[in-house]
Amino acid sequence: MIAGPAARQRWVAAALALAAVVASGWWAWQGREVELVAAPGGRVQCVSYAPSSRRDETLVNVGVIVEPERIEQDLKLLAERFDCVRTYSQSNGLDEVPRIARGLGLKVLMGVWISRDPAVNEREIASATRIAERDRDVIRGIVVGNEVMLRGEQPPEALAGYIRRVRTATGLPVTYADVWEFWRKYRAALAEEVDFITIHILPYWEDKPVAVEAAVAHVRDIHALMQKEFPGRTLLIGETGWPSQGRQRQGAVPSLVNQARFIREFLAFTSAAQVPYNVIEAFDQPWKRRQEGAVGGYWGLYTNERDVKFSLVDPVVEEPRWPWALALGVVVSAGFLLATLLSGVKLRSLTATIVALGGYVTGCVLASEAKTAWAASRNSTEFLIAIVWSVLALVTAWWFVRNVATSGDKRREPLRGWRILRFIWLFSATVVALLLVMDSRYRDFPIALFLAPIGAMLLALLATRERLGVGLEERIMAGWLIAAAGLIALLEGFLNGSALVWCAMLALFGLSVLLPRRGAGAA
Repeated sequence: MIAGPAARQRWVAAALALAAVVASGWWAWQGREVELVAAPGGRVQCVSYAPSSRRDETLVNVGVIVEPERIEQDLKLLAERFDCVRTYSQSNGLDEVPRIARGLGLKVLMGVWISRDPAVNEREIASATRIAERDRDVIRGIVVGNEVMLRGEQPPEALAGYIRRVRTATGLPVTYADVWEFWRKYRAALAEEVDFITIHILPYWEDKPVAVEAAVAHVRDIHALMQKEFPGRTLLIGETGWPSQGRQRQGAVPSLVNQARFIREFLAFTSAAQVPYNVIEAFDQPWKRRQEGAVGGYWGLYTNERDVKFSLVDPVVEEPRWPWALALGVVVSAGFLLATLLSGVKLRSLTATIVALGGYVTGCVLASEAKTAWAASRNSTEFLIAIVWSVLALVTAWWFVRNVATSGDKRREPLRGWRILRFIWLFSATVVALLLVMDSRYRDFPIALFLAPIGAMLLALLATRERLGVGLEERIMAGWLIAAAGLIALLEGFLNGSALVWCAMLALFGLSVLLPRRGAGAA
């Protein structure tokens, strides 16, 4: 333990100054321009299209019909960069896509959705047959079923029957689309029924996720493997892409720069190798967050507001609004100083420095939480809850920073409320850790939300000498946090930097509760 209150305060001020430099540097790093491989020709062969709106409607809802005018607006925008669109269904107004595409010079890979419901399948096939007769000149092929084998919704023999029916009824080239492993598994039943084979290769979603640096090489290798498995057959890469936001999976990190890097390197590969492909997807689909977590909503090359995410040739910036994060740090810093003054604390130079730096770091951290909450919240209620928790994190950080700053004042009040705030965050971390251990695939690591309060509590422990009582329930939760840190690290793999940071936070928090404390006084 560092001797003397003044020495401990100077140590805390130095630690916060370092944290402020790191936080500022991290945000500046997000704002740098990144040079990437330029996409040859500046155009893309084909892109998956589903017209979810700015209102975030869920197209899987029965009865939702997208107006042709909206589809035309979308396809006009896509025609600027793409030569073809892939649809997945005949429902929700998507049967109008071929007719509209004709007037815009676009081709269509038309989808027929096959599910476990025979009535739905019959309606899809009937619609596809009618549309194929009307718009056959713009239809590049018909995709009968998408990942049906992956979902286990039909036996392969039944799916093969649906494919034969569509081929016979339309006379157009037909295919079936699924993850590449399922084509290997069911090739005996399906390969001879299709005119070309459509495989999905998604490095982020692989059972062993692939980092973006090796992602295009992985796609190239899988394509070569499948070409050997199906010699002489035409292979279409029917889905590939990279998410711009969401949770890290081992070495696979979602980000805007990584999305741009993957797409541009993939386009360079397919151009050189003359490989036909379709990328996912045209627009972000926020409703998919209900099924796949935050990452599910951010595979689009455009936002759901129809803004292009990145150029195919120019440098890419991860977060062009990064100065606002530093501005928030300054605002929170001023707020911490004002709140401390209003609480009756006399601000000396060292005290003011600690409070100001603590506020700045807290503001920078919570700026990241605001961005994460906006991306991950599936509705206004969840976003409101995120705001409430962010306010609680802000108050907790200020309370502990204030007490750290006044730790050398003999007249100050003891750390009243310490156990209440500690219990709230212990319980919250315990619940999140349990969810991440039991069902982690689609859950994010709430690092930014917990970092400020946990960091402030740990600083307070190091800077003060007060003894705090620890109840049995707190010891149990703290022990669980330490155990969960090890379990999550093992489950996520040691390439997952986000998981390792989260695990370190859990372990340190748990240890801070369980390790004995010297000193006098009570909270």
